[in-house]
Amino acid sequence: MRAFLLDLHEKPRPVADPEETRKRYQRILAQADREEPLPQRGKLKNTVGRNLLNRFTEHADGVLYFALEAGVPFTKPG
Repeated sequence: MRAFLLDLHEKPRPVADPEETRKRYQRILAQADREEPLPQRGKLKNTVGRNLLNRFTEHADGVLYFALEAGVPFTKPG
């Protein structure tokens, strides 16, 4: 995911093919879903990786917003 986002940061924005960008993002999330374990039956807490995956999934539009809209900074101004 890190390499993907940094690659988007280097490209002109908005990206030329937003649908392909969304598809690549979803493929990365699907791979992470396969690799990151789900909580075990008696264990209620997610792993740190699973929590991050859940946030990337839930906030996909916000994560990709900088790449899909002109003038949006890569990071939140602080």
